[in-house]
Amino acid sequence: MTRPKANLPPKILNGYLGARGFAAGLAMVFALFYSQSLGVERRSLVAFIMTSALVVGVIFTSGVSLTFRKSMQSPENKITVNAYIYLTTLLSIVAAAVTFASVYVFSRTKIEIPRTLLLITVIYAFFATLDYCFHQALIAFNLFKLASILDVLTICMQVSIYVMLFFANRVSIAVALFTALILSYITSTVTTVLLLIGILDPSIKLKWAEIGDLLRRSKNFHLLGIAGGFADRIDRIVIAWFLPLGILGKYAVGTSFISFLRFLPEAMGRWIVGGQVIPAAWAVGKTLPRRIGLTLIVVLSGSFASQLFVKMFFGQSWNLPLLVFILFASQEIARGYYQVKLSRIVTAGLEHTVRNTSLALIIVAPLFSIIGAKSIGIYGVPLGMAIGYLGLNFFLKYRLDRVATA
Repeated sequence: MTRPKANLPPKILNGYLGARGFAAGLAMVFALFYSQSLGVERRSLVAFIMTSALVVGVIFTSGVSLTFRKSMQSPENKITVNAYIYLTTLLSIVAAAVTFASVYVFSRTKIEIPRTLLLITVIYAFFATLDYCFHQALIAFNLFKLASILDVLTICMQVSIYVMLFFANRVSIAVALFTALILSYITSTVTTVLLLIGILDPSIKLKWAEIGDLLRRSKNFHLLGIAGGFADRIDRIVIAWFLPLGILGKYAVGTSFISFLRFLPEAMGRWIVGGQVIPAAWAVGKTLPRRIGLTLIVVLSGSFASQLFVKMFFGQSWNLPLLVFILFASQEIARGYYQVKLSRIVTAGLEHTVRNTSLALIIVAPLFSIIGAKSIGIYGVPLGMAIGYLGLNFFLKYRLDRVATA
């Protein structure tokens, strides 16, 4: 089994970034389109199901994915791709079951969810998690170009199938949406497996010893995976459980423009963990005043643009106060800095710091968000998240400075 060359030129990385940005932008437009068709209440329900599947899936698999990507940097410690595929498939089944359980409890305790959607939730959660894991395999082998092409094609397929089902008017809008997502994820996962087999020619024999070895080696990164999955969308989970459900739909739509920029720190974090060097041309805000100024510009402009966009295209019934947008933008800026700093910590091999920081995030993110929601409503959720990320950023900066001066 061969592995593509490790040191990639900036052109490849720039192309991956551009494709990720295009895919994220197209996904945002798609989300806004089906949101308007669903309405506030049904959009809130769809947002809860999607968020639950994403959080649970990342919790169960991101630790294994990170271990697999890191193992590719050490020729003597490589993990076989077939062990990764078999293990992530098993974990995706577990993630689907846990997602179903959480959505079922929500349906029994807060608002009833149709049985059809409950069944679709299991299928959607399985293939969404599997697609996420297989995409990480492409990144692990530095197949950035193929990963970016699949990203774009997957979104295009989702839009095409949804539009076709929407105008056929044979199923509900929610069912049409999840059908489009499931079919696109199935196509993406099958394509990825075929690409990996064709390029790497791996063994397809099931070896439980290799699967157990991968699971054992990933234990140091499980907390990191849980933290990443839990904190990534905990704000929406808190809103769904502790505030009126209708607020979640408004929050998901209103913050989508700002969330679109998440692909930047996520892509940078993957490159750093994968051993790639971030091009110097992307280094912005090297001094503290410049960083503060850039942060203020992004937060304020993003907040005003988001609120204006919702008013123009969705109407006042979908809108949230401007302060909510400002607080959410602040949360996302702090989150972006956190992702990049933590990726550098992982690359530096500071596993003890990774575990402590991840554990702190698992505790701080839901605690501060719930306290905020109970205290000042919707304002308190992004505020609590922003405060938590800010504190962790100071700690990570301290650790990185110590490494630099050691």
